[in-house]
Amino acid sequence: MSKHVLIGVDIGTTTIKAVFLDANKGKIIGTELEEISQIREKPDRAEYEAMVWWNAVKDIISGGMKNLNIEAESIAGLCFGGFTVMGFMVDKDGNPLNNPTHYTDMRHMKEVEELEKQIGQKAIEINNNVMGPYNTFAKQYWYKKHEPELYRKAKYFMTEAGWITFKLTGEWSCNRSEAGFCAQYDYKTRQWSEEILDAVDIPVDKYPPLFDAWEKVGEVTQAAASQTGLAKGT
Repeated sequence: MSKHVLIGVDIGTTTIKAVFLDANKGKIIGTELEEISQIREKPDRAEYEAMVWWNAVKDIISGGMKNLNIEAESIAGLCFGGFTVMGFMVDKDGNPLNNPTHYTDMRHMKEVEELEKQIGQKAIEINNNVMGPYNTFAKQYWYKKHEPELYRKAKYFMTEAGWITFKLTGEWSCNRSEAGFCAQYDYKTRQWSEEILDAVDIPVDKYPPLFDAWEKVGEVTQAAASQTGLAKGT
């Protein structure tokens, strides 16, 4: 069977959406979506439950395949994007250690000010972005300071797209286009900047391997295939 269907999944603020594309015809076959909710327990907090993301992704992939009569063997590949959270820690097995934060979560404003004074100019030189509230490095630094036990347990800080990719493939990754939102990403070398990380004593191995958006990260595992309806090895 011809492998001609591509699936793109966007993990958004209020909705997770999948687009199914016929690559041979260059046409969208259809879409599938599921709404998700934020957790706002305090005025400065905006979080999600990571497993809600995973369950929604499973639903829209399997539901879209069923509703559009797409056979698993016809799917050539999948890709994922999102709003780039990275205030999200996982353990060595990929289990979430905290509720991922949205970019409107503002608990880290003191850390923004601290980092701006300490490495603000250097961050501009390395990352080409200011150390503002939407720079996700300050969110990660907040967890290091205020949730030290979770931080010590964490294997990686992840994006939502990178984590979902791990759930499907068992491979760790971070998309460079998403890493660009973080002060510790060096846009010249296209790698994590140890100079920025050393300034606040965060080891570079707290961050997953970097990939370009068009690079293959891995293949769907048997476990993920049984949960999504995808074929193993996709």
